[in-house]
Order: sequence, then structure tokens, then C-alpha cells
Amino acid sequence: MAAVAVRSLFLVAGWGRFFAGDEPGYERLGDIWRLEGIYVGAWPPGIPWLIATAGDVFGHAAGMGVLRFLLVLTSGFICHCLMSLTRRLAGRGAERTAGWCYALYLPLVPSAHLVVSEQLQVAFVLPALLILWGLVQDRKGWRACWHASLAGALLGVAGLLRESVVLLLPGVALWMLQRAGMRRGVLVGGYVALGLVAVTLPWATRNLRVTGQASWFGHSAGGFVAAGWNGHHADFDVEDLRDRVGTLPMGGLRDALLRDPPMPWTAPRTGAHAVRSSENVQRGMKFALEEPGWMLRTRVLHQARAWSPLSDMVRYLRSGAYAGPLDRPTVRGTIGTLALLQSMLLLACACLGWERMSRARGARWLMAIALAAYVASTFVLSMTRYRVLLDTLLFIPAAVWWRSRGERRPSIRSTAGLGFLCLAWAIELPWILVSMEALWTDD
Repeated sequence: MAAVAVRSLFLVAGWGRFFAGDEPGYERLGDIWRLEGIYVGAWPPGIPWLIATAGDVFGHAAGMGVLRFLLVLTSGFICHCLMSLTRRLAGRGAERTAGWCYALYLPLVPSAHLVVSEQLQVAFVLPALLILWGLVQDRKGWRACWHASLAGALLGVAGLLRESVVLLLPGVALWMLQRAGMRRGVLVGGYVALGLVAVTLPWATRNLRVTGQASWFGHSAGGFVAAGWNGHHADFDVEDLRDRVGTLPMGGLRDALLRDPPMPWTAPRTGAHAVRSSENVQRGMKFALEEPGWMLRTRVLHQARAWSPLSDMVRYLRSGAYAGPLDRPTVRGTIGTLALLQSMLLLACACLGWERMSRARGARWLMAIALAAYVASTFVLSMTRYRVLLDTLLFIPAAVWWRSRGERRPSIRSTAGLGFLCLAWAIELPWILVSMEALWTDD
């Protein structure tokens, strides 16, 4: 309940605007769906459908408020699933530590206030991982079939909320084969696929009827490619600070990486979403082959941004998403600084705790799946908001390290990981400094 209490406190104290991030886009799509009965977006339909349904039942403004409170309540469910998963992967000692860390972790608080996809995605992926963990351990018979199908259905719903779930599926399949063996792994995987298809088939059928292509989730991948594999460096986390960063230390390092940008290509603006997305991917791949130097330099910046401590809390406080007392400079600055330090501490502790997780239980496999899916997405486009699922899972190795700190020295791999984090933070230093300045000063 601590997670719900903390997020409820911020929701009530900051009530007023909450019009930030992708929420305006989701809200527009939901309103069109509610008023005209059609869906016109490239994103997966989950969040717009919720907005449209809540608007039908409660009215637009009240419906958005109801959804915000429901998102806050899901924090308690996520915390419960996280603690259960921690107990299975790392033992009872780390369970309570992970739960309290999640409850008090400020960088994840805004995801429970804005009606976007990340919070609900975590609420469906975590129980699916819990079910799959039990399946590869000892569950057999008809219950195993039912549980596998349920896990697939949960992953399917998560995919209808956010397409990045697709990146988890290959890792989940390999994990089941590694833990359960070929025969049992294939059987469980078949039922997982059955549950996933059962949930997504109605949407795929609708897309086939309306657009002529059976898309299972959405068509947003092309948009990410257009932003990330292009002649301009997309940095949506700090877009509002771009004009101020050149005066700060180490701005020259970023300038060197972004020197001599090639001519950007233009994304198509007409045609069906499926066609435009496919065209964007093709143009992006062609651009990447023609400009390998630029792609390599911008991938360095994307990796630095992927592990930046500048979280959603810092960004939304800075952009004025919260109203009332939370919009005062001293309050903004204090909360933003604390969120920055918490983010750095979580990443460092998780890096140190990775080596101490149990090999016998296969815990590292599960963590590696989430890490690989996130890293794969950052090679296209990175943003700290995309780290919500990974950050939630990182509480597990962080709790393991916290419980066993001082027992032995960090391994070479853990030290190398810390070195990588420090390098990423050094590259991000201009944005960190200018973000802190914006939080502590009046507009």
C-alpha cells in the first residue's frame, strides 16, 4: 500500500495539468474513437480504447481522472508482483527491500499519473513472467496448459498497449527452452502462443478488414525509425532545453559527436499507417547503410541517454506537468534532485547486484531478457521513459546487493558496468546540469 500512498500523494498535490508526454496524442485518438467510432492512430489501441470507454461512461474530464486513479491503484499490484518475483528469484531476504524501494522510487511516480502505456504494460508483463517462472519450475498437467495460455494472454494485452513487448518474446522463448528442456519448453511455448493469438486475433482481424493488413499490435515502429535513424538527433527527453546546453561544460563532446550531420530524409505523410511505417523502416535502413559514421556517433549518444538519471519525474516537473505546490521552484528542485540521485543509485546497485543473483535459479536469464529487449530498442531510439519496465525489474538485483553489501568485493564485470554507467553520465552531464538549473529557477 505504500506505493499507492506515495503516488496518491503526488497525484492530489499536483492535480491540475497532467498534459505532457504522449498523453495529448492518446487523448486525441481516444476522443476520435469515442465520437466517431473509428481508430485512426498508428499506436497500439489499448490506451485510446481505455480513454474512449472511460469518456463514454464518465464523460471526458471525469474519465481521465478515473483512469489516473486506476493507474495509481495498479502501482500496488505491480509492487506485489515485483515482491513475489523477487522472492522466487532472489529469496525472501530481498523481497521486502525491493518492495520498499519500488514504493519510494520517485522516477517511476509520473508513470502512474499520465494516461500513457508504460505503467499498464508493466502491470501485465510482471504477472506473465511470474506465471512463466512457475511453469518452467514444476507445474505440469492441465494446469500448466491453462497457466501458459494465461501468460500468453497477458503478454498479448501488454502488446496491445505497447509494441515493445514483441522484443521480449524471443528471449522468453529461449528462456523456456533453457529452463524446461526442448520438449516441455516447446509445449509450454505453444500454449503461450495460443493465449497471445487468442487475445490479439480480434484486433488483427479488424486491421485486415479496415486496412488490408493483419497487424497484430500497431504500426508505430516506423515512426521510431524516422526519429532515430535520420540526419537529425532526436532527444525528446530534453527537447525544451536544447538552446541552453551549449553554454555548459562538456557541450563540446556532444558537438563533436554530432558534427557534420547528413541531410535528413523525410517520412511519408500520406497513405495507410502500415504502408508509411514500412516505408520509414526501408528508408531508415538505407540511410544507416549510407551513413555508418553518423549512425555510430548517434548510437553512442542514444546509449548515454538510455542510462541517463534524468527520469520522467525530472522531465515532467521541469515542463510543468504538475500544478499547485509541486510547481514551486524549491519543491521542484528538491524532488527532482532526489529523483536524480535515486535513479543513479538504482542503476549502480543493480549493476553490483547482478553478479550476486543466484545462477541455479536462472534469475540472470530472466533479467537478461528484459535488459536485451531494452538495449535493442535503444539502438533505434532511446528515451528514459522507455526504461519503466526495466527499472522495475532492476529492483531485484539492487535488493540483492543491498542485502549482501560488504560481503565481498565487486567483480571485474560489475566494475566494468559501473565504468560504463559513469561514462554515460559524463556524456549526459550537460543535460543533467541544465535540467537541475531549470528545476531550481523560476520560469
